[in-house]
Amino acid sequence: MINQFIPYSLALHFRIIGFKEKCFAFYDDDGTFFLPIHDNSDQPDDFGWASQDYKIAAPTFQQAIDWVLNQKGIFIEIFRSSITFKDNIRKYQFNLESIDLDDYIYQSVDEDLFYEKYEDARLAALETAVGFI
Repeated sequence: MINQFIPYSLALHFRIIGFKEKCFAFYDDDGTFFLPIHDNSDQPDDFGWASQDYKIAAPTFQQAIDWVLNQKGIFIEIFRSSITFKDNIRKYQFNLESIDLDDYIYQSVDEDLFYEKYEDARLAALETAVGFI
């Protein structure tokens, strides 16, 4: 399940650029991942939420992508390339589009970047988007 959450290094960048949303998981200062169990008992409302200052929020990849769009105005598009590589393998690429400019601010094809796994393209897209914020 940990692979559904952004890695520690990216979570640190998200903290710097202002991410303060509630998350199901968090990292401590040394990068240890925690996914508290919420049993819907009589725990306080913030039990299991990683929004406290001493924790580093660990959003899911989807939560991070949505936040980049809704809070920073960058649309992340991840897609399978139309280019077919040897052994008929199609790889993944990504685009970043500024909602305010209504134009692409980055296209991985311009850098000749191709990713064999969707997850690798997704991570690269988020890391690149953080660089524009």
